[in-house]
Amino acid sequence: MSDIDVLHLSINTKTDLVVFNGSNAKAGRKFDLDDEYTWNSFQNRILDKSKTIQASSERVCIRDGIAE
Repeated sequence: MSDIDVLHLSINTKTDLVVFNGSNAKAGRKFDLDDEYTWNSFQNRILDKSKTIQASSERVCIRDGIAE
């Protein structure tokens, strides 16, 4: 979570507006969205309307528990 994530969630909750947050599209070598993970995530979420977010690396549990 980052500050912008909290801001976007708040805007969405209070206004029902759709908000988008993701990698900077100009971060690539040629100012394109050329990172394979970023492109695949963009395509899955926006173009394919998938609700699943793929992990960019293996996730490790630091402390077991339940979150709300």
